[in-house]
Amino acid sequence: MMKAYKIVRRIGEDRLVSGYVYDAVVRVYRLGRWTKVGRCGPLFCFRTLKDVQSFRVDWETGREVYLCEVVRPRRIKWCLVLRLHNATTYATMCMKFWASRNRDRFFEAMNTPDGTIVCDAIKLLKKIE
Repeated sequence: MMKAYKIVRRIGEDRLVSGYVYDAVVRVYRLGRWTKVGRCGPLFCFRTLKDVQSFRVDWETGREVYLCEVVRPRRIKWCLVLRLHNATTYATMCMKFWASRNRDRFFEAMNTPDGTIVCDAIKLLKKIE
């Protein structure tokens, strides 16, 4: 299996969730356990620690980086940009985005940071200090 790096947000003492995702579609991560893709599209991470460090421009408190194992990694050029405050609408739009073959024509998309990959499952292995 391929190794990669995942940015997560720490909430409270022991809850790790998606680092940069609207709360309506957030995924929960646990050290040593698999987190699988949800209904709103694949899971995001970075190929190398150097890619993470390049992305790390303006860290907010509570963000952490973990070495992880990933299932079915693939590169991605862009991702969905949504500025919605309704959780149901956000989840619906995410599902439509990932199901669409013409994502860049029908949705507002942005280029992903260098080294971004998506995958079907992520297992956090150890925190990077």
